[in-house]
Amino acid sequence: MLDQLSLLPPPIKLESIWELLGSIPEKDLLKLVDGIAQKNPVALLETARELLDRGLDPIALLQGLAEVLRDLILIHSAPNRPELSNISKDFYTELSEIGKSINIEQLLHWQAQLKGSESQLRQSFQPRLWLEVLLLGLLAKKDQENITKNSHITQSIDLNEIDLDKDKVSNLEPI
Repeated sequence: MLDQLSLLPPPIKLESIWELLGSIPEKDLLKLVDGIAQKNPVALLETARELLDRGLDPIALLQGLAEVLRDLILIHSAPNRPELSNISKDFYTELSEIGKSINIEQLLHWQAQLKGSESQLRQSFQPRLWLEVLLLGLLAKKDQENITKNSHITQSIDLNEIDLDKDKVSNLEPI
């Protein structure tokens, strides 16, 4: 890797090192998580596409997202233990600020949604598409059962309130 770095024009920037490693820069992961936290599908997809267009692997993006979500859980669970997280000191404060708008239950739910998705991306012929679908799925409400219950409007009809002509109803022929 030092040979590759020596080929770069000085000064060598941190972004160049991230690129050589094939890893996702922390600032980009924070931007991605912020898009999820803000429930902003446009910002989320723009960030993901920008990273993928730079040649970053969808699986690396997914792994980076999982790491940041784990770090957010650690920030919530052990706020006085920054050494437990993998994010650099430079971005710890920014990640902590993002974490203030997300409760731990939501973070755990997102982690659960990501579970098993890596193999789905590996087996897919269109990993970019499925990564975007997965990311957009994170914007959904955490409790799908409540969504389903609330989205179906049931109407109960009181048959006593309906004025039926009993003679017409009784003369109906079966189909």
